Amino acid sequence: MSTIMYLRCVTHDPYLSSEEVGHSTSYLKQIREDIAKRGRIVQTMQGILDSPDGYPNFGTYQTNTWWFLLRHPRCELEIWDEYKKQYSLEGNELKPIEPITTLEEEWAKGLLKICVICGALPGHACELDRDSGLAMHIKRIWEDWK
Repeated sequence: MSTIMYLRCVTHDPYLSSEEVGHSTSYLKQIREDIAKRGRIVQTMQGILDSPDGYPNFGTYQTNTWWFLLRHPRCELEIWDEYKKQYSLEGNELKPIEPITTLEEEWAKGLLKICVICGALPGHACELDRDSGLAMHIKRIWEDWK
């Protein structure tokens, strides 16, 4: 499936996005390798810029990756796609990272299958007063976990 890939520099606030660095998840391997070799890439790019020829071109996507790495040599980077899904910087996984949810969000979506107060299955006394009692318990427990 085609999906445009981007790098984000999250050291800057608001974050900065790169030009397109790939048009499918098949580019993730090369993007990850380039990020892992960032130090050497920055040195190479600086050497090329100092040479008489000047402008490097390794293919549009990889060139965009290398230019972004040159401009963000020590920044914290993330890989994102056009659908606002984030991908891991390491490994071979082609699936997006699952977003982290709070207990309150999981409860509201019906994802919590046991009571966070006592660990009982659905339908027990704690859960019967869902709107007031359990919601307050979830909020209190979540605040303690933060």
